[in-house]
Amino acid sequence: TGFTVFSDQPGRDEQESKAASIRGTFIDLNGVQLSSTTTYIDTNTFYSYDGDWGDGPNATAPSNSFYDDALALWRDRTVYSQEIRLDSETGKSKGYIDRWTVGFYTQGLKETGRARWTSGGYRWNTDFESEAYALFGQIGKDITAERRLTLQLRGEYYTVDVQADGLGPDINYAPTVVFDYALNDSEFLWGGTLTYEQDLSANALSFVSLSRAYKAGGASTPNFTQNDQIKYDSEILWNAETGLRNRFWGGALSTSLTAFFLYRENAQFRDSKGVGSFFDYITVNGKSAKHYGIESDAAWTINPNWKLSASLGLLKATRESYANNEAREVANAPSYNYSLRLDYLNDNGIFANTTLSGSDSYYESNSHDEKRSAFTVVNAAL
Repeated sequence: TGFTVFSDQPGRDEQESKAASIRGTFIDLNGVQLSSTTTYIDTNTFYSYDGDWGDGPNATAPSNSFYDDALALWRDRTVYSQEIRLDSETGKSKGYIDRWTVGFYTQGLKETGRARWTSGGYRWNTDFESEAYALFGQIGKDITAERRLTLQLRGEYYTVDVQADGLGPDINYAPTVVFDYALNDSEFLWGGTLTYEQDLSANALSFVSLSRAYKAGGASTPNFTQNDQIKYDSEILWNAETGLRNRFWGGALSTSLTAFFLYRENAQFRDSKGVGSFFDYITVNGKSAKHYGIESDAAWTINPNWKLSASLGLLKATRESYANNEAREVANAPSYNYSLRLDYLNDNGIFANTTLSGSDSYYESNSHDEKRSAFTVVNAAL
C-alpha cells in the first residue's frame, strides 16, 4: 500500500526510556514483614508535525497550503518512587486488631519541555517539579468467623513548582507576546476507606464500603492561547458501594455484582484551548459531578479447554455547569458497555478467542458537544 504525502516537514514521534526497579521483602521480624520497593524511570521524547499539512503557500497544487507551519516538541521526564511498609504476619497479631499495615511512600517528578515553531519564531520552555510524601495504614478486625471490618487511611503532603516562559503570536501572528508564568503550591490531602464484608456461605460474599479519596491539584502547561489560568485545585471524591460475589459448580462459575454512587467535589475536567498548532489540552476545575451505576461480570470455565466470560456496566454520570459549559453528562462516560468473550486453549498450546463488545454513545470532551457514536465490535484471534 502506498501513500502520497504533501508535507514538506513530515512529523516524527520518538521515545527513549530507561527504567529500573528493586523490591526486597524481609520476614520473621517478630511477626512483622518488612517490604521495600524502589522505582526509577527516565524518559526522553521528541514529537513534531507539519502544521499546514502541505508544502507552503508557494508550492504548486496539490501540495500547496495557505501558510507554512511546523512544530517541534522535546520533553525530558524523570520519576522516582520509594515505598517502605510493615505488614503483620497472618495469625500473629494480638488484641483487637487481627491484621495491620503501616507504610511510607514518596514520589518525585521532574520534567522539562521545549517547543519551537519553525515558521513564526514562537517558543516556550517549561520546568515542572512535584513531590509527594505519604503515610498510610490499614487495620483489619474479624468480628466473627464470617464478618470482617477493614479501615484504610492515607495522608499526603504534595508540592508542585512550575516555571514557564515563551514568545507567542499577537492577533497578526507576529511573535511579540511575551509570557512568563510561575506557580509554587503545596497542600495536605487525606483519604480513607471503611469496608464491611460478610460471608453468606462458603461460596458467597457480600460487602459494603464508604471511601473518601482525592486527586491532587497541579498546573497545566502554559500555551499560546494566552490562557494564564494554569493552576487547578485538588478534587475530593466520596464513594459508596455495595456488592455480591458468588461461586457456583465447585468454582467453575464465578459472578460479581456491584452498585456504586460517586460524588466529586471541585471536579477536575480535561479541557482544551486554541485552534490549529496553538491547540492545547489543559485541566480545569468544574463544580460537582455525580456518577452512579451497576457493574457486573461472570466467568464460566466450561471445561479445561473452554471458557466463557461476560460483563455489563450501566452508568449515569452528570456534572453541574461551570465556566461556559452547561450542565450535562460527563465526557467519556457511556451509559452502558458490555462484552462477551469465548476462549479456547488446546492442550498442545493452540488457542483461539472471539469477543463481542459494545458501548453507548458519549461526549468526546467536556468543552464541546461532539459525540462518539454507539458501536458494536466483533474481534477474533487464532
